[in-house]
Amino acid sequence: MSSPNKAAHASMQRISAWLALLAVAACAPNVHSSAVRGTGYVRLDEVVKRHPLYAQLSQLDDAIAAIDLQSVAPQVPRTASQIAAQTAQLNRELRA
Repeated sequence: MSSPNKAAHASMQRISAWLALLAVAACAPNVHSSAVRGTGYVRLDEVVKRHPLYAQLSQLDDAIAAIDLQSVAPQVPRTASQIAAQTAQLNRELRA
């Protein structure tokens, strides 16, 4: 490509870019329009409950609450059999 053709090509690219930018800006909504109204609100509690994995999240929350509840009270050290029994009990509660 010769130098005049390069300059013409670059000039056409700039013009095309400006036209594309103008087209995008022209399609933008007018924020001062009367059709644009105040703030939208989302009831997040209801939206979260409709999520496909909400049941699993709820089970995890319940498990964490059960573990936190048991760890609040001061406890004496336990033997291995007591820990195994407690683990089995927690697993039964989680499956229920």
